[in-house]
Amino acid sequence: MPSTLFTLSDAHVAPSTHRKGAWFIGACGLIALLLGGIRIHGKADASTWPEVRARVHSVEVYHRNGRWCNLVSYRYAVDGKRYASRRMASSLIGTNGCHKNEVAVRRHAKRLLRAGFVRAYYDPDAPEHAILVKDRWDVLDYFALGVAAWCALMACREWHCYRRKST
Repeated sequence: MPSTLFTLSDAHVAPSTHRKGAWFIGACGLIALLLGGIRIHGKADASTWPEVRARVHSVEVYHRNGRWCNLVSYRYAVDGKRYASRRMASSLIGTNGCHKNEVAVRRHAKRLLRAGFVRAYYDPDAPEHAILVKDRWDVLDYFALGVAAWCALMACREWHCYRRKST
C-alpha cells in the first residue's frame, strides 16, 4: 500500500487557493527580482565609471556584525568642481573595506592615511556619486536571481493547477 505521507497530491486543494498561491509566490518572485536587479544594475553601471585621483580626508575604523571595517572619507575634483564622498562601493550591502582581523584593518587605515591618495570612480552623469571599489557579482546577486526563478516556476505551477481545476 503506498504511503500518503509523502504524496504531493493537490486533489483536495480548492482552485482559488492555487490562484492565490500563484499571485503570492509571483509577488515574492518580483520582489526578489527587483532587489537583485537593483544591485546588479548598480554594479554594471559602476563598472564603466571613469577613475579620478582622490585625497584621503579621514579613515574611521568601526566594528559591525563581527567584522572590523574602514570608513574612508575622501575628496576629489571633476572638471574643476570639488566633491566629497564616504561611499566604498556601488552595493549598499557588502563587506568592502571590512575584515575579521582588527589589526589588519587598522594597518590598512594607516596605509591609506600615509599614502594620502586613493583611486576613486565617479558617475559621469552625477559626479557627486563616487566609489572606491568596483563591485563584482556576489552570492546575494545569484541568490536573488535564483529565488526569482524558483518563484516564477512555482507560480506557473500553481497557475497551471488553478486553470486545470477551474475548467
